[in-house]
Amino acid sequence: MRNEIGFNARKLRRTEFVSFEGVLKLLLERKNFTPSDKNPVTAVVASAGSGKTTLMRRMATKCLSEFGRQHGKELIHYIELKDVKFERRIRPFEFLFSGLYNSEQKMKQTYQWLLDNQAKAILYFDGFDQAAWRDQPNDRKISDYDEADESTIMFNILSRNILSHVKIVISSREFRVSDLPLDAQPDDIITLSGLKLEDAERLFVHIIEKNGAKAWGNICVLSPRLLSIISVPVFLILTAMLVNHDSSRIPRTVAELYNEIIYNFVRVKNIENQEHIFEVIDKLKGMAFEGMQEGRVAFKYKDLEKHNLSSSDASDLILKVPGQLPRCWPSTAG
Repeated sequence: MRNEIGFNARKLRRTEFVSFEGVLKLLLERKNFTPSDKNPVTAVVASAGSGKTTLMRRMATKCLSEFGRQHGKELIHYIELKDVKFERRIRPFEFLFSGLYNSEQKMKQTYQWLLDNQAKAILYFDGFDQAAWRDQPNDRKISDYDEADESTIMFNILSRNILSHVKIVISSREFRVSDLPLDAQPDDIITLSGLKLEDAERLFVHIIEKNGAKAWGNICVLSPRLLSIISVPVFLILTAMLVNHDSSRIPRTVAELYNEIIYNFVRVKNIENQEHIFEVIDKLKGMAFEGMQEGRVAFKYKDLEKHNLSSSDASDLILKVPGQLPRCWPSTAG
């Protein structure tokens, strides 16, 4: 695209609106201000669907080019934390490189190079909030080759106890970062605040192509409430798909957007016609509203029966929860 989409970057207590290249320069040219000269940790923070993973992958790819070498970077490693899960205690080299190598020897060799050349490396940890482990960060300090669980190793990386001179970038939703102990909090935060309105319009028109400009004008006039949520890339794409599918049914609110997504794109094998889909969704709405009035967020099979529904009717529209929910939840589900 001709112009880069901007990002709201909070840098050293200042707020700046910067382009993709600006974000990358912020990361690579950021100077160390701490007496120990440890490299800072940068967090990319945003809500779900805002483009965190896309930005992280794009930054890693850009750094693999001549751009990264110009800044003295020789090892750029991208890790999806949702894929890092072990049933045993591990060492840091396994945490970092098990997805890259099957050989322990190769993992150790790469890790040792990393220890010896820390200033020449960038580690991208994507999806901290989606990590397969759910343990609270353990602040036990470890050395470079100690065994520990995943959360302890991650804490030691973020707190700069190990790999302190490697540049670290993590992405996450805000709640997971704010839960970190103080000494593991990131030094810099880049907040993805969504697309600018002109960028959202260009992307929307590009997706729909034919009659895209007219459809965008209709949204601005008929559905102005959607403009704020359309700034989130995933919702912009969903809205464009809906309008492209049926330009006569432009949702006016976020609730209508969700309904249209279900009506048009959910294919329930137990429902043979669209009218039945509407009927099932209306009954589920009634059940959800009743539960909300009672302070419940989960339901049992008897609740479905009360609203003349069977589990097969809504099998692809509900999430099944096995066993009992934790006691802190306002209700239980079976």
